[in-house]
Amino acid sequence: MTKRSLCSLLAVLLLLFCLGCAQHKNTQTTSGGYTVTDDTGRKVMLPSKPHRIVSLTYGTDEMLFALVKPERIAAISKWSDYPEISFLSKAETSQVTNRVEPNTESIMQYKPDLVLVSVSTGMDAAHILEDMGIPVYVTSSPKSIQELQEKILGVAKVVGEESQGKYVIEQMNKRLSVLEEKLHTITAEKQKVCVAFGFTGAIGRKGYLMDNMMRLAHLRNGSAEAGLEQGNVISKEQVIAKNPDVIFLPAWNFGHTEDDIGRYKKEFMQDPAWQTVKAVQDKEVFIMPERYRYAASQHIVEGIEAYASMAYPELFKKEK
Repeated sequence: MTKRSLCSLLAVLLLLFCLGCAQHKNTQTTSGGYTVTDDTGRKVMLPSKPHRIVSLTYGTDEMLFALVKPERIAAISKWSDYPEISFLSKAETSQVTNRVEPNTESIMQYKPDLVLVSVSTGMDAAHILEDMGIPVYVTSSPKSIQELQEKILGVAKVVGEESQGKYVIEQMNKRLSVLEEKLHTITAEKQKVCVAFGFTGAIGRKGYLMDNMMRLAHLRNGSAEAGLEQGNVISKEQVIAKNPDVIFLPAWNFGHTEDDIGRYKKEFMQDPAWQTVKAVQDKEVFIMPERYRYAASQHIVEGIEAYASMAYPELFKKEK
């Protein structure tokens, strides 16, 4: 064999060795990997369970704390620090020091191996992150508790904790069963009519999550019955015509202080237009904390309980 032939043979053997190493390395990377489908139908591939998860919404913040250990969370949203809308305690949020803004520069500084976003936050950042090789799971805006449970299970799958996700849903259903046992005597003809307000008017669109929560609390959603659907509003006159038994007022919003909220309730109660409404006459007008009204995680059960306990306090007298 000539020297040139020997060199060529060695080169081929070296190439085959390198290819074998690369193939072995690739197999190691993908052997523990998995693919899930997010709420928009996109395929999300992960080489292994993520350990630097970044969450952009308070709903997914809350889900993560029920699904994974805090050390697997690289950053959570700034909303997690607002007790008015977040169910997370200071003891929980203190275990994750980083707060992320919904932009790629802020996200990338935490070197994530999974980013959880929502359809409500837009897809621009998701596309940019995907182009950079970061797995992005997009969550939905559920319209029912069933859809919310599907969302929880989807997040559980993408973080590699499907069994824990099923456990969270099981606990939700147990609490709902206990609540239903309390409310079973409130038959359809006994259900109270309620109307929820934001600072700009009646809320609770037909077929959306708040509507579903009220129905599970054995309440009739006056806003939905008056025709409040996506893309429209209802007037004072329409609310008055429903003559609600219970009214829920907002507790917090950007630019509004506690004094503003107290003033808002006082002005609402003194508004001449509402004086014939049963809820105002009976002083069944309540400030509803926003975290209950807009629960976006497994804590939705607490929101349903809050609606029910305010509307039917006699059924909850034995509880603190």
